[in-house]
Amino acid sequence: MTALVLAPDTRFSCEPAAAAGVDRAIRVSTAIAVLAVAGVAAYVSYWHAYAVVCAHGETGVTARLEPATIDGFASSMVNLYAARQPAPPAPCSVKSPAPAACGSGPPPAALPVSPAGPPRSPEW
Repeated sequence: MTALVLAPDTRFSCEPAAAAGVDRAIRVSTAIAVLAVAGVAAYVSYWHAYAVVCAHGETGVTARLEPATIDGFASSMVNLYAARQPAPPAPCSVKSPAPAACGSGPPPAALPVSPAGPPRSPEW
């Protein structure tokens, strides 16, 4: 059996043009702010690592390239870690086949609470 999946029609929108413009401005300003903070962080990180490498006696090309290899190694480890994590669950939607899994079902049963209150940890 073959299933046909259609992409949503983006030619027509339910939101006014002004809202779309505001959303775009928010996205662009967020990207600019993130890039600015990342640039400052990269600058500070590089020169700090350079100072540490120089303090340990390295000079010349080694002292200039070592900070870049440290940051490159750290970012590659972050990317490898992220690639090994399971994909996040799909967000709940109106068309969800199991609405109870999305929180629209009945609330869970309340846990019994003792009249004395929650258990206390011993004071050492």
